[in-house]
Amino acid sequence: RAAVIIEQPKHNSRSATNIDAGGPIEVIYSVLKQLNIENDREVIPIGYSWGGGIAISLALELYHHKSKSQTRVANKIGKIKKLVLFMPSYSDLDTNSKQRKVSSLTNLPTLILWFPVDQIHPYTLGQYLVKNIPQSSLTFLDCGKFTNWKGAWNYEVYDFLIVPLMLNFIKE
Repeated sequence: RAAVIIEQPKHNSRSATNIDAGGPIEVIYSVLKQLNIENDREVIPIGYSWGGGIAISLALELYHHKSKSQTRVANKIGKIKKLVLFMPSYSDLDTNSKQRKVSSLTNLPTLILWFPVDQIHPYTLGQYLVKNIPQSSLTFLDCGKFTNWKGAWNYEVYDFLIVPLMLNFIKE
């Protein structure tokens, strides 16, 4: 097993561009290929905010490749075993967008974690995701009166809440 962290600076943070040529999904494939993590290997994407949106896009690309369509990247990466999302930024509500609907992730166990007081990531999105991803669960994390503005994005002070939930889900 290996853990790989991929930072993607200078990319557009809109869900609809995740699958574009040269976009985040192709960057992920390039990294996995360099590490010989491709084809038949299982992966568990974990993403926060836009990284969560990219993880959803990757899962949708692989799911659609395996079931219906052929994509540039999906035939080169193994399968996604599970998905872990921490307040992901993702939208499939634009009917003019090429984004696929999260409801097509029918057989993918998905853990969604959310701080309901976050001022940037509305918890209604977490509720939407758990309602529309069939094998998902949503855990609201209690952090008192913490807000982004007071905490300056310091979610690491809540690692004691977040990490055990992720690890237990991955081990299941």
